[in-house]
Amino acid sequence: MFAKKMNRMKAAFLATAIALTLSGGAAYAMPEGGSVASGTVTGLTNGTVASGGTLTATSDAIINWNSFNIASGETLNLNTTDHALLNRVTGTGISTLAGILNQTGTNTAILVNPNGIVVSGTGVINAGNMILTTLALSDSQFLNGNTATFTQSGSTPALLSVENGAKLNVEELLILASGKVNVADGVTFSTKSSGDDVMIENLAAKSFTFQKENETQDVMGSTTTTTDNAMAFHGTFDNTSSSENTNFHIDGGTQASSRTAKPCRARRRRRMSSRATI
Repeated sequence: MFAKKMNRMKAAFLATAIALTLSGGAAYAMPEGGSVASGTVTGLTNGTVASGGTLTATSDAIINWNSFNIASGETLNLNTTDHALLNRVTGTGISTLAGILNQTGTNTAILVNPNGIVVSGTGVINAGNMILTTLALSDSQFLNGNTATFTQSGSTPALLSVENGAKLNVEELLILASGKVNVADGVTFSTKSSGDDVMIENLAAKSFTFQKENETQDVMGSTTTTTDNAMAFHGTFDNTSSSENTNFHIDGGTQASSRTAKPCRARRRRRMSSRATI
């Protein structure tokens, strides 16, 4: 009798595990397996950070992660007020951002996952100065020089996908860059700046350079694209609450795009005093 009961329990457990796997449920949580490869960071405990926690770069820093995810209902805060922070996934899984990712600071916070990145329909990105990309960035490119080059690491372009319902709010800079980029209908990009310059870049490319010392509107350098690169953009750009000078770019690859832009103020190209530094 006990053996039969145990067999029934095992069967029920196996069925539940299969269902979770097929549905994607419980397949991701907060970032795990983190190791500081360079610089110093506060908020990291035993290789992870709890929901609601804050990772603060106290010098220009690099964290290598086994996985980097945020489940629905969870929140991760990145503080790059004083220094830049590179989050690099070295494991084999994609990053699913289904919760809230808050980033503050004019120094850049970067998430690199060459396996792919998904911002799910429940995901909210509040970006001050952020790059989400599947294109690899070396330690030396991040830490040294005035430019940083992001490059596809494998032969097959990875996918960066933003799903229906996702919300991306930008204070100064947001770059979404991958070999393939898919932004679904029902995705909203909004500006929340009280300053003068905002830039949002959606890029499908094999590589691109980031000009560390340039001003916000001029951080994008050269790009390299191939026939494998593809951009599908069907989201909405809402600039009604922004400043005078906002640039919204959809670039690179074979494009299949339809987009809606809510009323925005006239653009005026001009220089700014603060820098967007990586």
